[in-house]
Amino acid sequence: MEAARAGDAGAGFAVVADEVRNLARRAAQAAQDTTQLLAGTSTRVEAGVELVKVTNAAFEEAADKAQKTAVLLKEIANASKEQSTGIGQVSKAVFDLDKVTQQNAADADQAAHIAEDMEDQSTHLNRDVASLVRLVRGAVSDRETAALGTSDSTLEKSAEETPLLE
Repeated sequence: MEAARAGDAGAGFAVVADEVRNLARRAAQAAQDTTQLLAGTSTRVEAGVELVKVTNAAFEEAADKAQKTAVLLKEIANASKEQSTGIGQVSKAVFDLDKVTQQNAADADQAAHIAEDMEDQSTHLNRDVASLVRLVRGAVSDRETAALGTSDSTLEKSAEETPLLE
């Protein structure tokens, strides 16, 4: 209104005032948009910070689990080594047992042969002793036979019935 009273100069003032109002509105809108952008950016930054915290916690947990896994793997390796040593000892014990068993079998076989030899020798010894007994009785009997009148066949039968070792 005042611009209409002022004339042409007032018309220029009205245009400038209108531009200032438009500029103020745009500045206010830009300020509002900037505030919203800053609020959105702030929200995103806070979300990013939370995401970094969660990621960091996940990495720490993964590192902790990796360390525990390494410890478990080391324990497994040690247990496997001990088990391998134990298996080696068992294998050696089985080998030694087999060796002793084979030696026992060889000793038993040798003992059987010795027993057979002793049996043969015993048989020969019994024959020799029987022959000796017959011989001794025969020499005595020849003298006694002549005196008593008994035959050699009776004496031999008597020698066979007499036990050799009493």
